[in-house]
Amino acid sequence: MARLLSAMRGMRLFAALLWAIALALADQAVAQTQLKTKPFDAVEATYDRSVENDPALKARIEQIRQAVTAHTLAPLEAMISSGYVPLSCSVDPLAPCGPGQSKVVGKMQMKPADRLRNALCCEGEVPADLSKQDQEEAVIGFFATVLEENSVSAYPDLPGSACLPALAKFDHGKAAKVVQAAGIDPENLRVAGAEIQLREKPAEDAPVALNVKPGDLLPLVVELTMSIPAGWNSIAMPKGGLGFTDQVGINELAPQAVCFLKAPNGEWQIAFTIQRGG
Repeated sequence: MARLLSAMRGMRLFAALLWAIALALADQAVAQTQLKTKPFDAVEATYDRSVENDPALKARIEQIRQAVTAHTLAPLEAMISSGYVPLSCSVDPLAPCGPGQSKVVGKMQMKPADRLRNALCCEGEVPADLSKQDQEEAVIGFFATVLEENSVSAYPDLPGSACLPALAKFDHGKAAKVVQAAGIDPENLRVAGAEIQLREKPAEDAPVALNVKPGDLLPLVVELTMSIPAGWNSIAMPKGGLGFTDQVGINELAPQAVCFLKAPNGEWQIAFTIQRGG
């Protein structure tokens, strides 16, 4: 019995030792990644929200929401501008994206409703074996996605427009320097949609390293994802090194979007959509 108890104590000590080694290795991994991030000047994105309280725009967005809930395209097709343009942009938020700057999906000679359906479901080319129902589901899915963030703003550099979700305006040159300093791919650049606390370690009781404001650009360091607890994100900080958070509010800087222009009769019409890929 004494030998058994002694063996059990030895096993417990061995397990504790393994746990301590694992924690040390995790801290070392964090430290190594922090060394790859260099200091940079913080960059803030802005949003032109001058249109968000427009009653006609609010009504239009509610119509979209009801159409998505009812899974019907007719209300959506009724609000498409005759000059509607489906755009395909890169997932890289630093790449040009907008009317006159991006690839147009599909054929402009098609009717606006067909143009929208073909673009949003199938990038302009509808497979012969794809049913009309599947096409409609893909279009409904697109509009459901742009509604998720529940935000609206003008398209950057296009006064009088309205986009859903809100699209950020920021200095692309300064943002490129952030990407380089953080050692990330451009598509991993995010924007804070709320106040966020970055902690020194991925733990609720860890000291706060940085308080992030809404609109601050956030370089998301994805290489650390497997080394930290589930639900936590690692963010390169302007002072160098990493901060960690499990808070929500880390938004896409280059989301898919639907954008409107106001017609002479006062109605907001779908002027262009933005899909992302490549």
